[in-house]
Amino acid sequence: IGDTFTYPLTLLGTPVPSISLTSRPYGMTVESGPSVQWPPTPEQLGPHSVTITATNVKGSDTQSFTIEAADLESPEAPALLEVVNVTAISGDLVWDEPADNVGVTSYELWTYHKVNRFPGHWRKTQEGLLERALTVYPSPTANYRPKYAIRAIDSSGNVSNSSNAVSVPLLDEPFIYHNPPGELFELSVDSRGTYNVDAGGTPIPTFSIVTGPAGMTVDETTGILAWTPGALDEGAHTVTVRASNVAGTADLVVNVMVNPFVAIEGEGEGVLLTEGEGIVTTEGEGEGIVTTEGEGDGVVDPPIAACSAPVRGRTGTGGIALGDVLTLLLLLSLFLFSRRSFS
Repeated sequence: IGDTFTYPLTLLGTPVPSISLTSRPYGMTVESGPSVQWPPTPEQLGPHSVTITATNVKGSDTQSFTIEAADLESPEAPALLEVVNVTAISGDLVWDEPADNVGVTSYELWTYHKVNRFPGHWRKTQEGLLERALTVYPSPTANYRPKYAIRAIDSSGNVSNSSNAVSVPLLDEPFIYHNPPGELFELSVDSRGTYNVDAGGTPIPTFSIVTGPAGMTVDETTGILAWTPGALDEGAHTVTVRASNVAGTADLVVNVMVNPFVAIEGEGEGVLLTEGEGIVTTEGEGEGIVTTEGEGDGVVDPPIAACSAPVRGRTGTGGIALGDVLTLLLLLSLFLFSRRSFS
């Protein structure tokens, strides 16, 4: 099937005999040459009787034989094999019908198995499939998920090449990587902060915020939380981030602490951290460092508007002020002068 049968003839006799087909399959003809030709169709599979008769005025002669039309052409490989309707335990294989000269009648399922580090191999696991859809159940606990391919069989028994190979990505509920529940995320007022939420699952999950402060966002693909808190957001917040796919969801609770940013009133600008060190500008022209409600070294501008050079000293509870230093120096000078005069 698909080829043209050609049978050359050698004619002997005087005069040259004429040729006729007294028994033949439909479509067989005598052509110049002379020869007998026949392009069988798929409907003509099987054996056929042929009788060729040569005739002239002296008589006739015949030649008879049987010819069998066979299909030697394999179907094309099934195309576009894909997996649909995936669940946690199964998936459906579907594919397009391949072309063939006599028509495909059934399909075979081939499965590629691999165990540990040993070489894998393909083997036929189902045959006689009449539909172009099949449900498979790969083991969800196996360390290697098998691959699948389809072959087509036509009415003559010819087998096609294999289709493209696919594996079934069984669904897996989302799970959060390593982030401990209740982990503390700290940031300051008017300072943008980010926090990365890592999650796995099949298919890859997307992210969303279930509960959280206004203005906080999460990248639905990367899981990165981002927020720039304002002055009214100071304090503790609880944020719930959700990873989702078609198999389920997983939540992560993140505790957020917003620390204050405090500015002291005055002619200058600065940052004042209570019970620690900070930066403050006094009513003079210089800038200095001061510690409130605690001890600390700093630079203090004396209360003289014309002064431009800072004078080093200490201030705060338990510190020594500039006046105390000058008083001690004066007393020490008087003491040394009195001893010199006495001697």
